[in-house]
Amino acid sequence: MLKGFLKKKSDVVELLSVAMVAAVGASLIATYLSESVDFFGEKSSLYLGLVLTSVVAIYLFKKWKPVEPVEEHIQGFFCYDPEVNFPVYVPRYRFSHNLSSYLESAFNENEELAKLWHIEPLSRVHEVFEGEIPSLKSVSLVREIVEYSVLDILSGQFLNYMHKEDNDHFKRYMHNDAEILALNNRFLNLFAKPMNERACFLDQDEGGELDGEHWIIAECNGALYQQFDFALPKNSTIKRIEGDTILIDTPRAKIKIISMFDGSNAYIAEKFSELYLGVEDFLAVSDHAFAIKVEVEFKPLSIISISDWDKYEWIDSFIKQLKEEFSQELFLKNINWEATLTMIRGISNWQKLATQKELNSSKSQQAEVDLEER
Repeated sequence: MLKGFLKKKSDVVELLSVAMVAAVGASLIATYLSESVDFFGEKSSLYLGLVLTSVVAIYLFKKWKPVEPVEEHIQGFFCYDPEVNFPVYVPRYRFSHNLSSYLESAFNENEELAKLWHIEPLSRVHEVFEGEIPSLKSVSLVREIVEYSVLDILSGQFLNYMHKEDNDHFKRYMHNDAEILALNNRFLNLFAKPMNERACFLDQDEGGELDGEHWIIAECNGALYQQFDFALPKNSTIKRIEGDTILIDTPRAKIKIISMFDGSNAYIAEKFSELYLGVEDFLAVSDHAFAIKVEVEFKPLSIISISDWDKYEWIDSFIKQLKEEFSQELFLKNINWEATLTMIRGISNWQKLATQKELNSSKSQQAEVDLEER
């Protein structure tokens, strides 16, 4: 995404250079024409110059394609067992592990979240689409976990670049800073809360060893602590602008992160539940889809900025990591599902043929025996 913008940026710089040369030429021609044609009297040069400048400005404006928003849409999924009211673990799919572990840890520590999940389970999602109820608490919880997972990845990206680059370029935020608290993500607020302020950890605190500054992640009595340090380029802001949308406004670009989940079902792949998850009855498990959309809008003046673009390489690496963690398409590609399904189908057909051949041979032998007995 950033590399593509920088490529277009160089094209625009080249275009501007050509335009400047053309402008000089146009100026010389205009001077000559104004002396030769005097329709507007003494101000003919001014009027002609304004017309030519306007034409060039409109042309350049239409060519400034780099400042148009760039979007990445990542489709993810998870499997859910309505009988136990909990997600089904999908091996080698990272978000599947996070979803289950985050829910379990939150429920172990926060009875309110557990009650919301059980009172309005995902198994009732059909009631939403049929108009019987407006929404489900469990749907909101899943959406917040998706969002928390995205923010956790983004936090890691910023901190990595802050450690590699000049720290003066970034501003650091803690979990209890007003900007982070205003995001109002319940899982972020719960997991990032200091261990020495949480009952689940207090009986394990020996001599103040649970100081959050010395821990990145910790588990105790089923509860989870994850350090959440955030960093943004200086003069940037982060805020929630809609229910599912977070806006990061930096000096060079505006980044919208939209985490979407409404309970909709998903189609993962042919015979996925039976063959990959080992589910005997595929109807016993429901598959659900969610999506993450990242919109990056580079600001118009960024087109003429020359330095410090290396400070924004985190945009590309952030999107790459999102795909690795959430993308259904990439997951199926990584496990070679199409090739595996083809191989399974071939083996199944070979076994059927072998069984049929053996059965035919047995029948033939039995017929010979019957013939000899006669």
